[in-house]
Amino acid sequence: MITITPIEIEGVIFTAIQIELPNTNIFMISNEIGYIIGSTLKLNLEHISRSHDIIAANVLYANEIEDLLYQPLMTVTKFSSQFYGWEKGMLGKEALLLIA
Repeated sequence: MITITPIEIEGVIFTAIQIELPNTNIFMISNEIGYIIGSTLKLNLEHISRSHDIIAANVLYANEIEDLLYQPLMTVTKFSSQFYGWEKGMLGKEALLLIA
């Protein structure tokens, strides 16, 4: 099942997506610029950032959408860091507000 809902962060609306898979879930919060993704699986964004201008980061062990807001970013694409100031360890909420 896929659930898509709006989520408000300090007055800014983003899109929250939850994908339910067997024994795991994938969560994402995005807007037209970029996204943060998390799941119970470890996702590697570093290989895609070498060839694409993608604004993306991930957190580990997200069990619900809200975990993306309050967990530290574990992987940040190079483009996200260079152009939007995203850094490994910053909270997802802080990163999303930088692309608002």
